[in-house]
Amino acid sequence: MNNNKSNENKTTYKVSKTTADMLNILREFVSWQDKAISLFEGRERGDEVIEATVATFDSIRGAIAANVEQNLCNLQSGRI
Repeated sequence: MNNNKSNENKTTYKVSKTTADMLNILREFVSWQDKAISLFEGRERGDEVIEATVATFDSIRGAIAANVEQNLCNLQSGRI
């Protein structure tokens, strides 16, 4: 059975609750990051804050990618 749904040019994939929660955290962080950038941009040491938010975003994104990659490996090997 195919759980993926296609609507014209849009494809929807079903992911685990954990992955969905991780993606929601990333989405929320991007919103927070936008606010931090607009608040600190052009301020003294503001570039350090902005760089820290970029590093945090990259870390969260990397952790999510590692989780998805592990899930794919588990699916391919039949462990899920």
